[in-house]
Amino acid sequence: MKNVKRVLLGLLAVLAILILFLPLSIFVDSLLDGNRLDALTNTTVPGVNGGPDVRAYVAKPEGEGPFPTVIMIHEFYGLRESVVGKADFLAKEGYLVIAPDTFRGSTTSWIPRAIYQVINTKPEDVNADLDSVYAWLETQSDVDSDRIAILGFCYGGRTSLVYSLHNNKLAPPSFSTARLKPTPKC
Repeated sequence: MKNVKRVLLGLLAVLAILILFLPLSIFVDSLLDGNRLDALTNTTVPGVNGGPDVRAYVAKPEGEGPFPTVIMIHEFYGLRESVVGKADFLAKEGYLVIAPDTFRGSTTSWIPRAIYQVINTKPEDVNADLDSVYAWLETQSDVDSDRIAILGFCYGGRTSLVYSLHNNKLAPPSFSTARLKPTPKC
């Protein structure tokens, strides 16, 4: 019976440490943030309807526009180098891409903080920020305003779906088989 009590007490102690560790780790990660977004963003989109400005990364293709445009929403970690790389790749394919920071200055590599970011980000704030991005895109001469689409990864996929239901001016999804090539038979 003594051994069972010791094991239960040990498990309780480990659980208590974890409960204290997670919030503390989220706080420490936010302190270590070090303005990670400064190196990733190259544009500030003015907020509409009194909303805050939106920091974003914009990747433009070579040549003369107007270009079909993609609003690219990051995963639950926030705007990171991987999203910037995907935006640059799409720009090489002829799309103007804007990757906005929907967490308003927060990005991380720590999963508990990523979950915290998603929980504490209001969908109406995200939609307001994306409204600002969309309004800004409509004013840009190198953007084909009839061909603005949205896509996302993980958290960004859900956010893209929610925003596409909020903004009916986005380009409808389409699928073209022109770029598909048949698989050679062996």
